[in-house]
Amino acid sequence: YEKGYAFIWDDNGLAVVHKGIKAGLNDLQIRWVDATSGGDFEMDDEWYREQNIGIFAKGRVTGTWSYTWHNKGAGWYENWHYVFTPIENTPYMLALSVFEPDVTKQADEMLASLKRKVSTAAWLTAGLVGLGCLLLAGLVYWFNNEMARPLQKLAQYLGAVQDGGYRTELTLTEEEAGSLEMKEIVANMHKMLVALRFCNKKYTEGDTVKEMDTCCDALDLVLKTRNQPGEGICYNNMGNICRALEAKKAVYSRTFTFPNTTVNVQNDQAALWFRRAVESAEALPESAEKQELVVARRFNAALYQVSKGEEASAVAALQEAFAAATAPSQLSRLAFAGLCEYVDRQAPRWVYVALGAGAESALRAMATRTDNMPASIAEACAVLAFTDYQAGMAGAGA
Repeated sequence: YEKGYAFIWDDNGLAVVHKGIKAGLNDLQIRWVDATSGGDFEMDDEWYREQNIGIFAKGRVTGTWSYTWHNKGAGWYENWHYVFTPIENTPYMLALSVFEPDVTKQADEMLASLKRKVSTAAWLTAGLVGLGCLLLAGLVYWFNNEMARPLQKLAQYLGAVQDGGYRTELTLTEEEAGSLEMKEIVANMHKMLVALRFCNKKYTEGDTVKEMDTCCDALDLVLKTRNQPGEGICYNNMGNICRALEAKKAVYSRTFTFPNTTVNVQNDQAALWFRRAVESAEALPESAEKQELVVARRFNAALYQVSKGEEASAVAALQEAFAAATAPSQLSRLAFAGLCEYVDRQAPRWVYVALGAGAESALRAMATRTDNMPASIAEACAVLAFTDYQAGMAGAGA
């Protein structure tokens, strides 16, 4: 997302992590920092008041808050959505914000593009109908059966699919579409529907098996189109969903068949999909983005080994992921992500020791830098504080 962000504050109402925190600021009240982005924007008194009532004044509770903000500089209104929750066993609160058009941007652009194509095709075919009526009555009959009805059916579907969370199936087949152009549109519509449903919560509604179905449909598509980055995304999501299926003790099985290739998907294959996600990232062309992606996926695979309780291999995998991270900010981000996995439940002591070691490495690396990295420092310090406490508690319990 382009505009969404996360922030953390303590029980005194002071900002701990926020994109608006800058050197030299005196007032670090979270209400002021978020309402002005650290002084970048003029104070919006209504936002300040409503956000305080909707989030900060509620104390240590989990909830959501939405607000339509008048962006006076741009001259339009923006819908913002927040979700906030206390970080258990700490004095901190965590909030995530998202700008509504960021969430719907890709789907809206794809639907708008397809609607334009359908509209253009409709005007063209309408002209053909008029000409056909003058030339031959039989051509009108052919058009109604081969062009108008499929177009109408597709247009009606486009009008209903988004509001229905993409749950409505497109019953129009390529064979029914008639013309080659319509067949291409229908084929692309089926592909677009696969992309729109991919891990879309509106469509899956929390159903883990349904989430895996969307991943398998997407994998089927990217394998056929030889989309290597897309393969890695599918594999990574399939690994995460297999973790959830294992936790729920749910059974899943599906098979794809391609020329010279057969893919079997089972509920107990998390390790396989995490490994393929890493391999897919490693096969990408060299770039800074590739390096970050490889490290993130190695860390995700390591977290799975942690969840299996395999201490030796899990610690080795965590250390390997931390060692591969070239930027201190990435190190602290990985450690903080690992902490969030266990912020609401107790883990074995060796887990906290491994995460704390990663955070300590991040702080040591940041100590040699001249640029200010407050967010990364805060993440690393939060991990160290929490892991030291939890490691001590786990040791005492043992």
